[in-house]
Amino acid sequence: ITRQLHAWLSSDGGKDLSFGVISFYKAQADLIRQQLGHITDDDKKLRVGTVDSFQGMEFDVVFLSMVRTLPKNWRPKDDDREKQARGLFGHLCLYNRLNVSMSRQKKLLVVVGDAGSLQNQLAADFVPGLVDFLHLCRNEGVVLPC
Repeated sequence: ITRQLHAWLSSDGGKDLSFGVISFYKAQADLIRQQLGHITDDDKKLRVGTVDSFQGMEFDVVFLSMVRTLPKNWRPKDDDREKQARGLFGHLCLYNRLNVSMSRQKKLLVVVGDAGSLQNQLAADFVPGLVDFLHLCRNEGVVLPC
């Protein structure tokens, strides 16, 4: 995220755009903000924060960090599927937070995360909007491997 933002903000094409970087976790937002340094002090040009701090705001380009990943050899610790989903997907299970995080862009939404974590029945049942978004990106957008 930080390399791409540095490149866009320093290019002629990026100087007229506003950028938002959204994380579900304050510690990650703080780390990203620290890594970006002082590209700009203009909150209207670049803002980094948590989902809650973006309520009611819009930016031309939004980078959304989906930090959850499916651990290798993951096995459910509980028979309760809702607890399993909360353990795997955390805040992503909260529709209102997911909705806010995915609707702040005017031109481009870049979601950074582990697509593999959305390729199971638990994801289809508990974060269907995110699974649908991944399918939309694969069919009509772009999915880049890391």
